[in-house]
Amino acid sequence: MSPTADFPADDLTEPDRPRACGPTGSRFTPSRRTVLKAGAGAVLAAAFTQAAVPNARAGSPDRGGNTRVDTGTDFAVAPSPDGRMLAFDMLGVLWVVSASGGTARRLTSDLYDVAQPDWSPDGSTIVFQSYRDGVFNLWAIRPDGSGITQLTKGPFDHREPRFSPDGRRIAYSSDEGGSYGIHVLDLATGSTGALAETAAEEYEPAWSPDGSRIAFVVADTRIDVVEVATGARTTAVTVPAGQVIHQPSFLPNGTDIAYHLLTVGRNELASTAGTLVTGEEVYPFQARFTADGRYHYSSAGKIRTRRLGSATAGTVGFTAALTATVAKYRKTTRVFDAPGTFPVIGVGSPAVSPDGTMVAFRALNDIYLMRVGEKPVPLFGDRWWKADPDFSPDGQQLAYVSDRTGTLNIWVRNLSSGVDRRLTYLTDSAALSVRWSPSGEEIAYSTRTAACGY
Repeated sequence: MSPTADFPADDLTEPDRPRACGPTGSRFTPSRRTVLKAGAGAVLAAAFTQAAVPNARAGSPDRGGNTRVDTGTDFAVAPSPDGRMLAFDMLGVLWVVSASGGTARRLTSDLYDVAQPDWSPDGSTIVFQSYRDGVFNLWAIRPDGSGITQLTKGPFDHREPRFSPDGRRIAYSSDEGGSYGIHVLDLATGSTGALAETAAEEYEPAWSPDGSRIAFVVADTRIDVVEVATGARTTAVTVPAGQVIHQPSFLPNGTDIAYHLLTVGRNELASTAGTLVTGEEVYPFQARFTADGRYHYSSAGKIRTRRLGSATAGTVGFTAALTATVAKYRKTTRVFDAPGTFPVIGVGSPAVSPDGTMVAFRALNDIYLMRVGEKPVPLFGDRWWKADPDFSPDGQQLAYVSDRTGTLNIWVRNLSSGVDRRLTYLTDSAALSVRWSPSGEEIAYSTRTAACGY
């Protein structure tokens, strides 16, 4: 199908897809399939935010043909126990650099798709999550890049690993129980077990300095603390509606907890003792504290460091060498402001009506309805992104997704009256790929999340 329409030439390219993501990463999660009652007003299953795999800003090629970068987007940083080295994840690669800055050294290949590094207490090992197998698993590597070892396997996600202060265990989050919960891996025996797991999504663990407790996030809305020995848990922090909380870490006093707080237009590092970092674009990852109150975090593309009680921040400069293969091809000359009628580029998501007479599809940032053999007609004409139309079994309604509320939610249009009805109320995840059930009573869809700062 290659429809034509009288549109300005600068509308002919498909607009950027909105970021279907939440505050903990820049890559989509594997989709979770959800079923929604067609008349319901809320999602029946919550989506889980995904850990980040960042991008980097490219610099100029060096004499060896590499491109050097000195800025990253949405990356986590972890200092070694002796404070001499920093590990960070950028472009899905694990890097180490001197804590005083300099040239970063690559430890892993692109295939490992690394995120969330953490050092063992003796500094001999770095653990991280990897998407190499198509699910998240935990891996370990020595700081010199040798001895890479897979720690977990299986069809479930194992993410956000954190060494216990004694180095004998690793806390992590996993969806083995059907929803994400906090699990612990015993390194001596290889055995694992759930420490905190309910129907809610629980993730992003952080050990207390004495190893007796683990703090973690519950469904983006609060931080709970569980006693490792007894399993008893309490709520330490709760945020009001409209705020999202992530990535707790204990302050050196073992009582106060730092965390990332996302509000509209603001990404801050807060704590139960007061705000730590504001006025910066703080990335949603753990702040890492040393016993003397110094801490590292990532912000505005850089590795930053401060001390508790000080408003002064330092920057750890780094460069990382990347090899980029540039495709060689003949570039098409495009004139975007030329008047006239042109073939539409980027038609997608076609759906045929039950009686076979109509086709709905996405193009030019709108959803079109086309009777077979006739000219397609746009249904909306607004600036919001829309996609994935699907006819109801009786052909009277059209389900679709739109970000008119800030995130991608499911809407249904009555094709006779033109009235739209909203079905989902997602705030930190995105609905995609809607499909009606044969009875017309349910709609199935996918949810995807990542850390993009809705």
